[in-house]
Amino acid sequence: MLRTSWFVLAVLVFSNVVAAVTTAGTIVGDVRVLVDRTTDHAPRSPFARKRFVDQGESEPAPVVENRNVLVYLAESPRLQPADPPEQLPVINQKELEIIPGFMVVPVGTTVRFPNSDDVYHNLFSVSSAKRFDLGRYGQGREKRVTFDRPGEVRIFCDIHPHINAIVFAVPNRHYALADSMGRFRLEGVPAGEYELRAWHESLGEQGKRVNVPADGVSRIDFVFAEN
Repeated sequence: MLRTSWFVLAVLVFSNVVAAVTTAGTIVGDVRVLVDRTTDHAPRSPFARKRFVDQGESEPAPVVENRNVLVYLAESPRLQPADPPEQLPVINQKELEIIPGFMVVPVGTTVRFPNSDDVYHNLFSVSSAKRFDLGRYGQGREKRVTFDRPGEVRIFCDIHPHINAIVFAVPNRHYALADSMGRFRLEGVPAGEYELRAWHESLGEQGKRVNVPADGVSRIDFVFAEN
């Protein structure tokens, strides 16, 4: 009797594992970033580069623009938050710059902010996803910030207004940065309906509903263009 019970339990566990594996789908797509060549592009974010363009019609943006697109699944009861990295990410203040200028982290991640410059810095953010003010601190010192809500956090220095950066906290592990051709791929997504979002540093954010099959591929494309 006991042996039979263990056998039944093993079958149930195996069935659940197989179901979890076979009910996960994939989302693929392309992101096109168009630049209106008739416009002098003043970016929405000081982190973005200002683009001076010639006359003409809209055309695909430079390759570097595609790499600045983050695609991710919005919060959902079906999706578990990703585990923060064991080793804390570092955003350094060096040579009067914030390096790197863009970082994607899972919600709950603590980021180190050392100062490697021989001058004082004071990093702060007034973003709704995370507000903080690290205060002034000099070379060799370090402050830390935990990004505990999903969303875009724009970071500035109140001493050196020309330096800035963005940290984007994603709500789960299902995210990707578009490659140089604007392509993205999210694998292992539990079957169901979600909101897929695409974010660009200076062109804002878009959202589309997507139905992920139990064992297949859904395709969603995005187009970013100046208004």
